[in-house]
Amino acid sequence: MSRFPGVGQRVGQRLRALGYWRNGRPDVARFCSEKDYRPQYVYAWLGDRIPAYDNLTRLAHDLDVAPEWVMFGPGPATRRDAPDAVDATPGPRRGAQIIDFARLRDVTSRLVRLEAELQAIFRAFPDLYVWLDAEGKVLAYEGGSGGSFVASLELARGKKIVDVFPPEPGLRLGAALCQSLDAPSPVSSEFALGAKRYEARLVPLAEERGARRQLLMIVRDITERKHAEEAATALARVGHELVGTLDFGEAAARVVSAVLDHFRVDRACFFELDRASGDLVCVATAGELGAAQWTGRVIPPRSSVAGLAVQQRGPVAARDVTTDPRVNLPAWLRERAGVEGHKSIVAVPLVSRGEVLGALSLASSAEREFSEPELGLLSGFAATAALALENARRFHETEQGKARAQAAAAHSERRLRNLAQDLTAIVWEVDAATWRTIYVSHAAEKILGYPVERWYTEGDFWLSHLHPDDRVRFLTMRLEPDSREDHELEYRMIAADGRVVWFSDFVHVVTDDDGVVRRLHGVMVDITEAKRAAEATRTLAETSRLLAQSLDRDALAHRIADSVRQLFDATVALLYQLEPGSGAMIALARSNEEDEFDWNLPPESGMVELAMRERRAVFSPDVLVDPRVGYTSEVRARIELGTVRAGLAVPLIARGTVIGALAVGARAGRVFDAPEIRLAEAFADQAAVALAGARLHEEVSQAHGFLRSVVENRTDAVLTTDVHGRITYWSPLAEKVCGWEAKELLGHHVSDFYKGGMDEARALMRRLRVETRVAGYRTTFRKKSGGWAEIDTSVALVRDARGAVVGTVGLVEGAAPRASSA
Repeated sequence: MSRFPGVGQRVGQRLRALGYWRNGRPDVARFCSEKDYRPQYVYAWLGDRIPAYDNLTRLAHDLDVAPEWVMFGPGPATRRDAPDAVDATPGPRRGAQIIDFARLRDVTSRLVRLEAELQAIFRAFPDLYVWLDAEGKVLAYEGGSGGSFVASLELARGKKIVDVFPPEPGLRLGAALCQSLDAPSPVSSEFALGAKRYEARLVPLAEERGARRQLLMIVRDITERKHAEEAATALARVGHELVGTLDFGEAAARVVSAVLDHFRVDRACFFELDRASGDLVCVATAGELGAAQWTGRVIPPRSSVAGLAVQQRGPVAARDVTTDPRVNLPAWLRERAGVEGHKSIVAVPLVSRGEVLGALSLASSAEREFSEPELGLLSGFAATAALALENARRFHETEQGKARAQAAAAHSERRLRNLAQDLTAIVWEVDAATWRTIYVSHAAEKILGYPVERWYTEGDFWLSHLHPDDRVRFLTMRLEPDSREDHELEYRMIAADGRVVWFSDFVHVVTDDDGVVRRLHGVMVDITEAKRAAEATRTLAETSRLLAQSLDRDALAHRIADSVRQLFDATVALLYQLEPGSGAMIALARSNEEDEFDWNLPPESGMVELAMRERRAVFSPDVLVDPRVGYTSEVRARIELGTVRAGLAVPLIARGTVIGALAVGARAGRVFDAPEIRLAEAFADQAAVALAGARLHEEVSQAHGFLRSVVENRTDAVLTTDVHGRITYWSPLAEKVCGWEAKELLGHHVSDFYKGGMDEARALMRRLRVETRVAGYRTTFRKKSGGWAEIDTSVALVRDARGAVVGTVGLVEGAAPRASSA
C-alpha cells in the first residue's frame, strides 16, 4: 500500500469522534472487534497507508464519512453533513476523484472486446457500411465487401463519393445523398459496377451538438437477387404469353425471342423432332442476320449439339463447336457457323410427359461457359416451350377434328370427342341462351375433381363453383346482350378438394344462318401454376425489397403472413417466433378472414410442434384425425367450433437453428402439393432471415450504443490502435489534450506523433508483448500547435475472443499534459 499524507490523521479523528479512544490513543482493538477488521490494516491506515478501494468504501461507511473525505479532506466530517458524499463546503470544489483501477481495467477490457466483436460483426455481414459527411466525403468504412468493389475504398477517405465511383454510379449516389439530407426516411439507389449490381441505402445519422452532420451508406450486393428477379420475370412473361396463344408458330417465335434477349446470345433456335426419322427441323429462330437461312433446315441425328441434347435427354454445351469431336456438323450448318461466327453452343431438349418433342439451342460468337443457374433457367424455358408445343399440337389436332366433324357429321364428331378427352385442357360446349351444358370433356374431372355428370345434372354448376370474387363478373357477362365475337377471359374455380384453379378460357361463338348466337364452344386451359409462379415471384421480390429496406420485425412478419394467406387462398396464416432464453413461442403475426373463428392454437402442440421437432414442412388435410399430432380436449373443442381443419407448418431455420414456424390453415380436405410446400418454405426462409436479421440488428445496436456511451463519458483520454500501429480511435477528451481532431489522426501510424518515432513505438510493442500491460508509461506526444506534450499513460494489448492480439489501447492519466519545448 502507498502512503498518502493526512489519511491516518483523519481516520484517527473519526475514531475519536465515534468513541473508539482510550488512554489518549485510538482503541484499535475494540474497533476491529466490533467492525471485523484486521488490526494490522487499521494500524497501517493510521500510518497514512492508502486502503484498497473496497476497504476504503467500507471504512468510510463505518466511520460515517465519505470516501473522498478520508482521502483528501477537508469538508463535512460526516455523510449526514454532505448528502452527495463529496466536498460540500462553500467555494471552489476540489477536482480530486477516487478511481477503482481494477474496475477500470475490467470496463476497458470489456469495451475493447465489444469493439473487436463489433468489428467482427461488420466484417461478417455481406454489406458494406460507409460513413459520409453532408458534402458526400468518405469518413470511414466497415464491412467484408470492400475488397470486391471496382472503386478502391481504402484510398477513398476524404474524397467525395461522386469522385470515388465511375461517373454514372457516382452521379446516382450523389443525387441520392442530396435527396436523403431532407428526406424523412432512408433513401435507396441502385447502381452497377461491371457485372455486379448494388443497392445503396443512405441513412441520416442523429446530429450531436457541435458535430458535423453525417450519413451512413449501406451498400448491398443485389446481383443474384436481380438476376433471379429478371429470370423469374422473363420466365413468367413467356409462360403468360404462351398461355395466351395456341398457335404453334407464334409460340415458338416468342420463346426464341425471349431466350435471345435474356441470355444475350447471337442466335436462338427452336427445333422440332421428326419422330419418324429422328431429324431436327428448325421451326423458329431469332438473331441479327434473319431467319431465312435457318427456318425449315434439317439436322440429321447426332450431328449437332441439339442432337446430342435430344439423345442424352439433358443439357449439352460445347465451348467451341467447330473443334468438338462429339459432333459432325452438316455442311450447311458449318457454313452458317462460320458466317455468323458461332463458337459456344448450348442446347436443352424439349420434354413433355416423358416424350422428347424437340430442342432449344443457343449460339454465341465468343467462347462462353454457361453456369448451372443459367442451364436451369434455360431448362425452365424449354419446359414451358414443350408445354406450348404440346398444347399447340393438341389444339391444332382438335381444330382439325372439328373441321372433319362438320364435314363428316356424326363419325367425325365422335372422333373429335375422343380427341378432346385426351387434352390436358377442358373442352366444353353450352347453350348460349340458357348456359345449359351440352358437352364437357373428362379433363374437367381430372383437373377439378368433380364427376362429369354433375356438369350436366346440376343447374348452374359452373356459376356455383366459381370463385366468389369472380362470380359477379361472370354473371354480369352472361346477362349482357349476345356477343358475336370470340373472346378470351380468365377466372378462378374452386376444386373439389378446396384448391383454387385458374383458367384461361378461349370462347368461340357459334351462330346460325340468321346470325343468332346458338352455342358457345370453349377450351379451358389450367394456368394455375403460371399464375402462382408470377404472383409468388412478385410477392417474394416485394418481401425481399422490404427486407432490404427495413429491419422492422413486426412489419416483415405481418407482410409475410398476409402474402402467404392470400397466395395460398387459405383461411389463416400465422408466424411464430421462438423467444431466445425462455424458449417460449410467441405469435408475431396473424392473417385471417374477418369472419373466421380464432385459430390461434397453442404452438407447443399440433402441426407447429411436429414441424419444429422434425425440422421439415408437414401438412395434414384434417388435423383432428391425424395420428401424428395430439391436442387436449379443450383445444380439440376449439378446432371443432371453427372451419379450419387442414394445416401446413414449416419451421424457420437460421444458421442451423430452429427459431420459429410458419403455419397455414384451411378448410378440411385441403391438400398442399409439392410446389405449394416449396413456396411456403421459400417464405419461411425469408421469415427466418428477417427474424434473425432483426434480432442481430437489435443486439448489435445495443452493444454499439453501450460501447459508444462508455467511451464518450470517460473522464480520461482514450487512444486505440490496430495490430499494425494505425490509430483506430481518438476520444473527444484526447482532442482537447493534444489539439488533434479524430479525423486528422485516424488511419495514421502512432509513431508519427511519438517524439521517439518508430523506434519508440516498436520498443513499446515489444514490452507489451512481454508484460501485456504497461502502467505509468511517460511519452512525449506531438501537439497540433507544433509543440510537444509530456503525458503519462497506461497502455495494454487488445485481444480478440481467441486470444490473438488485435491492437492496443492507451489511457492518458491526468486531465492535462505537461508542456515541453524540447
